[in-house]
Amino acid sequence: MNKFWKLLLTFGPWIAWMSITYYLSDLPAEKVLISHTDWVEQNLKNCLHFIQYFGLAILSLRVMWKMKIHKPYAMAFVWCALFAASDEIHQLSTPGRQSSWSDWVIDLSGAMAALIVINYLRRIPLLRKILFLE
Repeated sequence: MNKFWKLLLTFGPWIAWMSITYYLSDLPAEKVLISHTDWVEQNLKNCLHFIQYFGLAILSLRVMWKMKIHKPYAMAFVWCALFAASDEIHQLSTPGRQSSWSDWVIDLSGAMAALIVINYLRRIPLLRKILFLE
C-alpha cells in the first residue's frame, strides 16, 4: 500500500469524525430535539456525547500511534479534551444551544473509557491488527 493510502486510512476517519461532530454541534437547538420529554432528551444526549468521544478517543489513539507520538494515550486524551472544550465553546455561538461543564465531563468520560478499553484489548494480537495498532 502506498504512502497516500496509509495516510488516508490513518487520518481520514479521524478528520471525518471531527467534521461530523462540528456539523452536529452547529445545528440549531430546534433541529436537535430528540424527544419531547426532558428526562429522555437529556439522558439520551448524555449517552450520545459519551459514545461520540469514545469513538474520537479510539481514532485519536490510532493517529498518535501511527505518528509515533510519545505517550500516545495521554496525547489522545489531551486532544479529546481540547476538542471537547472547543466544541462546547462553539455551541455558545449556535442559536438555541448552550455550553455546559457537565457535557465536557461526559465527553472526557467517554474518551477515558475508550482508552481504558483499548489498553486492555490491545493485548489480544488479532484485535491489534483489526484496530490497525501495528
